[in-house]
Amino acid sequence: MSIETETPTKLDLACGQAKREGFYGVDLYSEDADLKTDLLRFPWPFYNDSVDEIFSSHFVEHIPHWRPWFDDVDGLHLFMDECWRILKPGGTLQIIHPYGQSSRALQDPTHERYLVAETWWYYNRAWREAAKLDHYPISSNFSEPNIANGFLGDWENRSDPARQEAAAWYWNVVSDLVVTLEAIKE
Repeated sequence: MSIETETPTKLDLACGQAKREGFYGVDLYSEDADLKTDLLRFPWPFYNDSVDEIFSSHFVEHIPHWRPWFDDVDGLHLFMDECWRILKPGGTLQIIHPYGQSSRALQDPTHERYLVAETWWYYNRAWREAAKLDHYPISSNFSEPNIANGFLGDWENRSDPARQEAAAWYWNVVSDLVVTLEAIKE
């Protein structure tokens, strides 16, 4: 199915059984999805610069690094490039995923990758250029990542400096990261 006449302005990618209120659900398997499509096949059936907001919860950690149809490009790069392609200038992408330094990231045997806050800098063109990584096969250009931590247990009640230091040094302080990025298009 192709969305060629009216593109929804808010997408919940890999919505599963918990489609976000007010969003158009996209998923291959879920009965709750408005569009059933494989998010690991590119391009997606949405116009360039047509979406205001994308939300994706607990999907990116399942994206494989390589598949035969990925043309030797990491699957996460392709996913991020596709999000960027369909977002309007200034459109937002919010991703929730298990923090790479938590048992939550490791517990599910279908997880393909372990993501930390620094991962998201790779999708900012200026950062890639400054880090001499602009040779990476990434087209997307997102803002500096805005990261919120989902702290576990009593860490939620501790001071921000204590939480930040613990998150940097210890496992199982943070359960999930909430990453918000804005599409930069010149």
